[in-house]
Amino acid sequence: MSAHGSRPELGRNALAALAAAAVRVHGHGGWPVSATHGPATVNVGTFHSGVQPNLVPDRAEMRLDVRTVPGFGADEAVAAISDLCGAEIELERLVDLPGVATDPAAPGMPEVLELLAPGSSGAAPEYATYFTDASVLAGLLGGPDVVVYGPGDPEQAHVTDETCSVARIGAAAEALYRLLAARPQRTGN
Repeated sequence: MSAHGSRPELGRNALAALAAAAVRVHGHGGWPVSATHGPATVNVGTFHSGVQPNLVPDRAEMRLDVRTVPGFGADEAVAAISDLCGAEIELERLVDLPGVATDPAAPGMPEVLELLAPGSSGAAPEYATYFTDASVLAGLLGGPDVVVYGPGDPEQAHVTDETCSVARIGAAAEALYRLLAARPQRTGN
């Protein structure tokens, strides 16, 4: 409930309540770790409250970025965050997309991997914590097997002055050409 800054005891400071919850979420060290995908992450990304300094803010909003892992999905994440925030904090899911993982032994996958990176079909799969459109598209397309492939270096993702070498771009273009050239051609109408 809002109040005037000269009588803050007449209000309930939503900013202070949510800031305390944000500190609990940020400081939590018990997020699950997947043997294949690494740790789940929860980041307090934005925080907004108040309209002017002489008013007790009656609303506050923070937005979290949550990256789930196998065994710790969206429902488990929401429950854990809710426990950390407390019953007085209301949660709303804004974007809720599943992770993408394909068994490298799935039918046709070893051949695709070899075309993209010769010698890679026997290597252990790699997983990344970044978001790709594959999460949206796989669901819309009925859940096909997915390979996320490109010329970038995952260590460069979202850093200041992100770069990609021209050599990597050329190598990726050649790999995609090999993949497309090996695709069976349709005949007829």
